[in-house]
Amino acid sequence: MVATALTPEWAIRQPRRVDGRVGLFLMLATTAGAILFWQSLSDTRGVVVATRDLPAGATLAASDLAVAPLRADDAVYGAEVPADGLGGLVGRQLASRSASSSS
Repeated sequence: MVATALTPEWAIRQPRRVDGRVGLFLMLATTAGAILFWQSLSDTRGVVVATRDLPAGATLAASDLAVAPLRADDAVYGAEVPADGLGGLVGRQLASRSASSSS
């Protein structure tokens, strides 16, 4: 590497100016990225949960079930009962014991 001497012209030259549009573009791109990232973190869906422990063979009542938010990937969410399926569960019998979401 060749070292060059610092000349007086180089030392007192005016600094380069960056076009303001570049800064504006970077700010808008960063803001858009942050918004998309935040939306991906807060993507929750409602699922049906038991409000109390229920024994096998119990008939489900509306007070036994509630909707709770769940943030999970699609594979996990596919195994859960979505919130809009709550009405179809009332009056059905449980095949196995169900633990409440708070236990």
